[in-house]
Amino acid sequence: MRLIYTNENRIMVLNVKNVLMSYDIDVTLNNEFASSASGGLAPFDTWPEVWLLKDNDYDKAKKLSILSLSRAI
Repeated sequence: MRLIYTNENRIMVLNVKNVLMSYDIDVTLNNEFASSASGGLAPFDTWPEVWLLKDNDYDKAKKLSILSLSRAI
């Protein structure tokens, strides 16, 4: 597994997840509901994260995530 994207904005993270899944890249979401624990952790430790399940998808996933984020702004 390899971290591909994290952000404090849950919508941005979900967008990247959905784009990658639409290209048949297997991902999982970590810390989706961790914001409730933010009092005991550093704030960035509770940000939602998109993780790749297969490391060999990294290059394709990185390009797709950058492209999707540049269109979202």
